[in-house]
Amino acid sequence: DHCYFVTNGTSTSNKMVWHSTVAPGDIVVVDRNCHKSVLHSIIMCGAIPVFLMPTRNHLGIIGPIPLAEFTPESIARKIEANPFARAAKNKKPRILTITQSTYDGVIYNVETLKEMLDGKIDTLHFDEAWLPHATFHDFYKDMHAIGKDRPRPKESMIFSTQSTHKLLAGLSQASQILVRESESVKLDQDAFNEAYLMHTSTSPQYAIIASCDVAAAMMEAPGGTALVEESILEALDFRRAMRKIDQEWGQDWWFQVWGPETFAEDGIGSREDWMIRAEDDWHGFGNLAAGFNMLDPIKATVITPGLSLEGKFGDTGIPASIVTKYLAEHGVIIEKCGLYSFFIMFTIGITKGRWNTLLTALQQFKDD
Repeated sequence: DHCYFVTNGTSTSNKMVWHSTVAPGDIVVVDRNCHKSVLHSIIMCGAIPVFLMPTRNHLGIIGPIPLAEFTPESIARKIEANPFARAAKNKKPRILTITQSTYDGVIYNVETLKEMLDGKIDTLHFDEAWLPHATFHDFYKDMHAIGKDRPRPKESMIFSTQSTHKLLAGLSQASQILVRESESVKLDQDAFNEAYLMHTSTSPQYAIIASCDVAAAMMEAPGGTALVEESILEALDFRRAMRKIDQEWGQDWWFQVWGPETFAEDGIGSREDWMIRAEDDWHGFGNLAAGFNMLDPIKATVITPGLSLEGKFGDTGIPASIVTKYLAEHGVIIEKCGLYSFFIMFTIGITKGRWNTLLTALQQFKDD
């Protein structure tokens, strides 16, 4: 229903959403794995936070918040357990903010959350800094906040904050806020504009605004769909190449890419391959609800030798920081680094040549 371009990044987009919806003393429900800008928003707004705890596996990868954490009954118990929230005059939470996707690529079924929380929380806010591409391909159907042919909530308004510069073609700091009104609640544009002006500059970098327009135009069908499909295909080709090298090394060590054990041998296959199921042991997140979570295949966590998914250390190992320093010296900069894992993203415009450079550098690391 509304789209606002932001020139200060999604950190600022989050603060705009919060300052337009949250008042001092309001109860807010927040993903404990939230971005620091959401913590800043809690402080600036004087809100009372109630946190939803995500899962975590032994590799240190933060997983999804279990569906049971989102139930109104669970949230009510958390409010009663918090002495500040328990004393609040209004016990109805003002906003829910979750990280969609997580910083390891896990995403939630938004339709499930809408059905569960519509009317129970005033505003549903999805921090989609790493998910602006999802609306342009059916591979991600229902696994993002706002899209075409999606049912409108009856009471709760939906906000999505997205980093155009991360996954689309915007310049650094390019961001956008998408708003979906409910059947009964419309956006108070005057109040929102005041929050927007509080955090924006009167002297913005116009090239950033222009890049938001260009990025939006690039994603118009059919071109946008093709760009997203190409990035998924390149990500899967990388995973296939890594498995092929692993098979060639036989019993010798090689890097593993965290993800489902089986997926399509060619093409992008089915999104069902990437759903996170309780019975699968590749993720290490335990008993999760069916159909609620999915791993975005364009986000790849590469596991280095030394630590198993069961949390057991090997006799020998290679800390990921050593590998990433080597990669940096060979012109490959990764997104983030853990103890025995590092993370890369296959954004639109990725080419085989670029990820082959990474593959070659990893092989050279092993040879050295």
